[in-house]
Amino acid sequence: MMALQEQTEQDEKFIPPAVERARQWVEANWRENPSLARVAAEARISKFYFHRLFKRLTGKTLKTYIEDFRTAEAKRLLLEGVSIGEVTVQLGFAHQSHFTARFRQQVGMPPAKWLRSFPVDDGQGAEQQQRQHVAA
Repeated sequence: MMALQEQTEQDEKFIPPAVERARQWVEANWRENPSLARVAAEARISKFYFHRLFKRLTGKTLKTYIEDFRTAEAKRLLLEGVSIGEVTVQLGFAHQSHFTARFRQQVGMPPAKWLRSFPVDDGQGAEQQQRQHVAA
């Protein structure tokens, strides 16, 4: 019985090579906002099967997975002092209002308010706090 349970746990951690290949490709190319069909082609499996498999293994749809990358990049750029308008352009949004709406949807507050939630850098630990907020 124990061997069966261990095997099941190992199977749940196993990521098929096709999905891993697609995940790596997405992480390298997320800025292109690739379609499900394009990513499934990278995985060399049907888009319908890829969608079900990816969601089961990651807990997210491909769209959400890509949005998470965009949000993390937006946070990183904002913390580096890049203006909200420039972040909008760099991340490929057509309008700043669209970027702000997406950011609010993902983070729970608009980018300017999110930025104000950081203490002024006193040189003692603010960088560590910022890294934690980007990862969240």
